[in-house]
This record gives sequence, C-alpha cells and structure tokens, in this order.
Amino acid sequence: MNFLCLNNMYHFIKLMIMSIIQKFEEVSKCHRSDDAS
Repeated sequence: MNFLCLNNMYHFIKLMIMSIIQKFEEVSKCHRSDDAS
C-alpha cells in the first residue's frame, strides 16, 4: 500500500516537471522569435 502511494506520488511529480519544462521551452521559443524580429 505504501509503495503504491509512493509510486503515484512519483508519477504525479514527473508529470508536473514535464509540464513545467514544456512551458519553459515555449517561453524560450517566444523569446527567440522576438529576438529574431
């Protein structure tokens, strides 16, 4: 039971980190396109 809870926690944190990285990449692209123009 405890292991299952820990596994769910890890999966949730991984999803959060992935979404944060995705947002960061999108912001970086926006900045790059602004610099180009």
